[in-house]
Amino acid sequence: MATVKDLESEFLTIQEAAEILKVSEPTVWRWIDGGRLCAYRAGKRTIRIKAEDLAQILEPIGSVDGESTEDEEQTIFETMRMSLVEAASQLEAIEAAKTLRTQLLATRTGKELSGSSADLIHQAREERTETL
Repeated sequence: MATVKDLESEFLTIQEAAEILKVSEPTVWRWIDGGRLCAYRAGKRTIRIKAEDLAQILEPIGSVDGESTEDEEQTIFETMRMSLVEAASQLEAIEAAKTLRTQLLATRTGKELSGSSADLIHQAREERTETL
């Protein structure tokens, strides 16, 4: 039969969980609020986290030898893959940017801006100072 002492060793406070994972307490709270980490209320002001739930939040980002497995590569690729609607939207945005660039170049008689933005800002400030 489990004793209260056995149960206490299985549950962690927010502070203990943060210390174990070397993150801040607000990070642990964000994980709880976001549903990424399960927490349990034991009274009005007492929150506890199961040690096994804390261990499950950790996700490997590669294999032990530093190389990802085929399954991990496939999962990463599927996560990054765009839907056809997203791809079409991206292409539209690129075309709109090219059109805008062409329009802006036409207003400047086809010439690119010379120098960096900082140079232009300094030059404008100097001209403004001279007029004051």
